[in-house]
Order: sequence, then C-alpha cells, then structure tokens
Amino acid sequence: MQVYRALDRLMALGLVHRLESLNAYLACTRGDAHGADPVAFAICRSCGQVDELEAQTVRRVLRSAAASRSFEIEAAMLELTGLCRTCRGFDTVNGAPA
Repeated sequence: MQVYRALDRLMALGLVHRLESLNAYLACTRGDAHGADPVAFAICRSCGQVDELEAQTVRRVLRSAAASRSFEIEAAMLELTGLCRTCRGFDTVNGAPA
C-alpha cells in the first residue's frame, strides 16, 4: 500500500501520470509539474509506445470551454489511441511509406 501512496504523491506533484486505459503509471517526460494543465498522450495500440504530447492548443480550448461554464479544471488527461509511425509502416526519417 505504501507504493500507491508514493504514486499518489508523485501524481499530486505532477511528476507521474496514471494512464487509465492501460492501468499503468508513467513518469512525466516534460520535466515540470503540470498542475491542473490538461495533458495528452498518444498510445500505440500495436507496440504500446506512449508519447506525452505538447498540447498547448488542447489546453487553451479546454480552459476556454471550462471558463465559459464557470468551471475550474483541477485535472484533465486525454488519451489518444492509434498506431505510431513505425507500426503504420512509415520511414521515420523521410516520413514516407516504408
């Protein structure tokens, strides 16, 4: 149980994220605490690769939508599931089909 308390504390500090769809924890790759900032992840359904996305536009849209309803966001996480570039068969250097 102490492990989960430690994970809860790391999540509160914005250093770890919990991915609901994978029932897993992931260290934050941004190196700064997100606080209430919405976070977005791209999760490959084939290889399991997870990338934390820079989501400035998503943050602005969600904050604006929340503010228009007098709602204060405490936490938000967006999990995008699909196929990564490699699993889609793309050449990661040239951006063309392999």
